[in-house]
Amino acid sequence: MMRFGGMLNQETIKPRNLSETLGRLGSYFGRFWYMIVIAVLFIVVSTWTQVTTPELTGQATDCFLVPAGVSAFGNFASFAPQAGSQPSQAASTCYLATKDPLH
Repeated sequence: MMRFGGMLNQETIKPRNLSETLGRLGSYFGRFWYMIVIAVLFIVVSTWTQVTTPELTGQATDCFLVPAGVSAFGNFASFAPQAGSQPSQAASTCYLATKDPLH
């Protein structure tokens, strides 16, 4: 059987001077600074879209699909309607249809 313990017990090489090592690394990538800025910009935009997309999808569902379903199948929600009672309208959670998104 092969033993892998020897590979994990090796000493790691640590830099003697961290600032010198980072400076040398920066000099290697210094001429590609614009590509690094573009990559960071893409990371920020990607993160923003991953956070915003579920919220907008939920709002689209609340604003467009739920009202269409309620208008098409409104009487199926209550199985035993009582005489003289009006069906209760649930409060809308759609903030896209209002002028003030906070109210």
